[in-house]
Amino acid sequence: MEKGDPRVSMGVYATALWLLGRDGTLRDLAAPENDAQALAQEILAIEKKGSRRRE
Repeated sequence: MEKGDPRVSMGVYATALWLLGRDGTLRDLAAPENDAQALAQEILAIEKKGSRRRE
């Protein structure tokens, strides 16, 4: 991990953050309300469903 090996799993990084007491940042990172792209895609999907019903 310290050498930047790309084969290191996310679990290793999560464990390192937990050991450092910084695992709360993972919760923030994974929180749906912080994922603007996913929210935008969900809005588009809802809008498409709504436009189909009007047709």
